[in-house]
Amino acid sequence: MIYSHDIRVFCEGAEITGWKSYSIETDVLTPSDGFSLSLQFTKELWNKLKLDSEISIFIDETRILNGFIGERSKSPSRDGGTNITIAGRDRVGRLVDESAPLVSYGNLRIKSFVESMAGEWFDSVVLQNTRNRSLFRSVKARKAKTYREPIQNVATGKYRDRRGPLVNVSNPLAQVLVGNTKPLSALIGGDLEVKRQQPPIVDAGFLKATHARRVRPGSSRWQVIEEVLREARLIAWASADGRTLFVGLPNFDQEDQYSFIERENPSQETNATIGIQESIEELYSVYTCTARKRKATVKDNSNTTDGTGLRFQRPKRLLFTDDNAKSQSQVLERAEREQLQRQVDAFQITVNVAGHSQILGNSPPTIYAVDTMARVMDESTGIDGSYYVTSVSFERSRGGGTTSTLKLVPKGTLLQL
Repeated sequence: MIYSHDIRVFCEGAEITGWKSYSIETDVLTPSDGFSLSLQFTKELWNKLKLDSEISIFIDETRILNGFIGERSKSPSRDGGTNITIAGRDRVGRLVDESAPLVSYGNLRIKSFVESMAGEWFDSVVLQNTRNRSLFRSVKARKAKTYREPIQNVATGKYRDRRGPLVNVSNPLAQVLVGNTKPLSALIGGDLEVKRQQPPIVDAGFLKATHARRVRPGSSRWQVIEEVLREARLIAWASADGRTLFVGLPNFDQEDQYSFIERENPSQETNATIGIQESIEELYSVYTCTARKRKATVKDNSNTTDGTGLRFQRPKRLLFTDDNAKSQSQVLERAEREQLQRQVDAFQITVNVAGHSQILGNSPPTIYAVDTMARVMDESTGIDGSYYVTSVSFERSRGGGTTSTLKLVPKGTLLQL
């Protein structure tokens, strides 16, 4: 069942009604979320919807976005009248545009560093997304169970270690994957036939640096934040109410919040159209990093000499250098990071659905939200599993009705800004 949705917009605290069409984007992989909304023109509304006014957008009773008007226009509408259209971004847009203060930030913890860059635009920086994930859905709706958050210690900013790709220790070639020094099994410990490397996704303490880091003149606040978070393998986005900036990892340890099904037989019940995109254009079967006479290699398939047999039918090799890697473990971590970063776009699901919410059991509808899990079943391709929601777009138009588009990736995908 598809419910009609009530779009509520507050401009500088005053509610503006009568919206005819809109497009609202929420995405954990873009710096700032955006919006565009249209309604019938009146002089009174034109005077209220001033540039740089603070905007809060609700779908039904759920706040979706808080930001500022960056553009407005008066233009003819298709029905013969005149429209006002406003567009803008959430509060992260200010961090994208504003120049960063020229300060040193070496030896700061992640939270303190981001707070120094977030300035006046956010009340606080948080390292777990529990509260915001709840805000993004709705107060009354059923919330899927979250088993645990990626953060292990909020006080110190310590995150749980995440495991990297499989390394086959029993393969004789594995003995030379990290150069001609020690066997790989000796480097990672243990005598198990198959073992995983475990480079930490983030530094649990201070930002490591051999010198005091300084902001380069001309850098924006977000550019400085992004540079550090990329290195730490973290992502960040604004809370729905605009009060906090979340910094951390995607949470894959959740139950499914939504269920999307596209049947192969059109006569059977289907609630979504599902698109599947696979690509190896940016991937390699073998990744080799060199640095200061050290070498490390990771493969798409650790059980073959050339990494073929999984995604690749024939070899495709990448050799690159990273002079910032100063130890054998750092060279190996850099090779693995190159592989993981390129896998972000290797597999993506796009789900198109009517409406902006879904009912689970007897609870009220749950608004679609990022940083949640969803079950996706596409009978024609055989896809059936749990996937992580990275993006949700809400749209209403005269010709297209009220729809939502979600983008999802497999569990464990390394996401980065």
